Amino acid sequence: MNLTINERIMTLNLLPKQGDITMLRQLRVLKEALSFTDKEKEDWEVIFDEMRGMVKWDDKKVKEVDIEMSERMQKLVAAELRKLNKAQKLDEAQVSLWDKFCVKDKEDKEEGKDKD
Repeated sequence: MNLTINERIMTLNLLPKQGDITMLRQLRVLKEALSFTDKEKEDWEVIFDEMRGMVKWDDKKVKEVDIEMSERMQKLVAAELRKLNKAQKLDEAQVSLWDKFCVKDKEDKEEGKDKD
């Protein structure tokens, strides 16, 4: 799945902290895939400001990255987004994630439909 830096960070923040052992192992693999490589940090000038809890980067240099994600993990992220949507806690920054994880095809996206 192609994700931007911001989408990778938002996806990391959506992931549950608890689950069964199989899920926890898959989550660990996914978290590693979503994390930035040393090359990405260098190429995109990624800076972690721990005092402010922020991550900064050079938008001009950043590209979407294809993140390998099992079907179970894709469904998990979609479920977390749906929970937020149902509770009316989805925010505007998460719309691109919704489109990637919850909308089944381009036609539905254009019509505002999702997989539910």
